[in-house]
Amino acid sequence: MKHTLILLTALLLASLATLRAADDLPEPPVSWKYPPEMPGASVEVYREVNGVKLNAYIFTPPNHRASDHRPAVLFFFGGGWKGGSPGQFLPQSLYLAQRGMVAIPCDYRVLSRHGVIPQDCLRDAKAAIRWARANAARLGIDPDRIVAGGESAGGHLAAAVALVPGFEDGAHVDVSSMPNALALFNPAVVLSPVDGHPGLLSDEKIADIRTRTDGRPQEISPTSRCAASPTSGTSKSTTSRTSNSAATTTSASE
Repeated sequence: MKHTLILLTALLLASLATLRAADDLPEPPVSWKYPPEMPGASVEVYREVNGVKLNAYIFTPPNHRASDHRPAVLFFFGGGWKGGSPGQFLPQSLYLAQRGMVAIPCDYRVLSRHGVIPQDCLRDAKAAIRWARANAARLGIDPDRIVAGGESAGGHLAAAVALVPGFEDGAHVDVSSMPNALALFNPAVVLSPVDGHPGLLSDEKIADIRTRTDGRPQEISPTSRCAASPTSGTSKSTTSRTSNSAATTTSASE
């Protein structure tokens, strides 16, 4: 199976930002509660780790069937790897499901609830992609059209799933965690200083991110991985192609 990585950029993000103008339906509420209120979703546990059950909230198109072969998007919420809720992507999920995609906001472990560091968040995100691909036939999705999306810290996770190798554990480790496309909303992709580009991060932000990542921000920084090797985050079966207008980068999360 050959996956092609495409960084979806301003066109997609702009279309999602103007849902109200483009749609006759009222703007759906955003659930900031945890656990979230996700009307219309079916809920499955995609991963259990250290006694913590992580849910995937599955929004499907009308009359969706397991025999369908639809594109899917997995969303990861923002919150500085410290908090947040999958309900952040309730509006986008409802919108995209109405238009033929399977949309799946995913829970993942965070510092405030589980005492984890961002490296553990990345392990969860990769497990979510593997779970979706391993269960594609049952879920009615196309395993070769899986998008990883997210905002801020969740955007970091979506980008890191594609670009940062390793951090694979749990179920379905024989299944690729490489997404076929990315939808990044102000992603935190610069987590450490970048050679030749001084000033991207303040000294205070560098210290803060080092503390959050247990002193190892480079190992999960998408920008650091890209600088080291354009294909360092790809598997042997993957061709990486980055568009010239790659998604707008944000230097750090909340």
